[in-house]
Parts: sequence; C-alpha cells; structure tokens
Amino acid sequence: MAGPSKTLVFILFFLGVSWSAKPISVLASVTVPDRTSEQNRITSLPEGYEPILNSSVAYKVYHDKLVSWMEAKRLCESEGARLAVADSQEIYMRLTHQSRRRIHVGVHSLFDKWVSLRDGSVLSDLQWAPGEPSGTYDCVCISTIYGHLQNSDCHNWKIHYACEVPIPQVRV
Repeated sequence: MAGPSKTLVFILFFLGVSWSAKPISVLASVTVPDRTSEQNRITSLPEGYEPILNSSVAYKVYHDKLVSWMEAKRLCESEGARLAVADSQEIYMRLTHQSRRRIHVGVHSLFDKWVSLRDGSVLSDLQWAPGEPSGTYDCVCISTIYGHLQNSDCHNWKIHYACEVPIPQVRV
C-alpha cells in the first residue's frame, strides 16, 4: 500500500506598518502528489497506451504501419497525442524492444538544434548511435535495440513510430 500525498504547510506573517500592529498569520497548505499514492490513481488511458517506468506520459508503438516522420507526427496528433519523446535512453530501449525495429520519435532539427516536440525545448544530451547525427536529415528515429538515436529523412523514410499522451491523474 502506497503512502499518502505529502502536504506542505506555509505560515506567512504580515507585519503591520507600525510597531503597534499585531502580526496576522495566514495558513495555506499545498498538496504535493505522491506519484505512487493510491490517492492519485491513473485514470483510463487511450487504447493501447502504456506507462513506462516513472515517466509522466504513456506510450504506444505502432508496428503495423510504415510511415514517414511527417505522417507519423500527423497520425499521432490526429488521435490527440504527439510523437514520443522519451525522458531517457532506457525508455527508448523499452520502446524498441516492443517492436525490434526502427521507430520515428518526436525530435527534430530546428536552426541546427535538436528540439523536442513535447515542449519545444532544445535537447543537448541525446544518445546518438555511433557516427550520428550524420548527413542533412532533420528528423530522428530510434535506430537500435539499445535505444540509440539516428537522424533520418522527414519525408521519405518509412518506418514504424511511437506516440505519447500525458498520463491523466485523478485525485480521490
């Protein structure tokens, strides 16, 4: 049985303008969810999506269809998701173990920087396969079962893909 959520309590003092004013205390509490708590259970995920490790998103690998990176991006978005951007190489490894094939992911080049589709942040610590990135390709795929990344053609290279959705939480 998991532990309860942690509550942080803040006590603020308002000191009046004059020395004679009495301090007024204000009590505010903020609940910080414990990710393992039964009080914050995962609500239903779209069909086929599964959480992996301690990620804040659930993933679904499409290994029955070969598409370009641009088409994969469009397909994920059409179901309210986005191309998967793993928080770690370990998650990329788990995704490739599901299909044992190359998989388009939500990373692309923008002004010579590798950027996440999740939030637009610049990704500087990517686990590239040996010799990567190479060439002039602007999109990224998982290229090995070890979760290494490779840049790829955004329009013509048809491979499998993975989508992600945020994991919905419900407080009870």
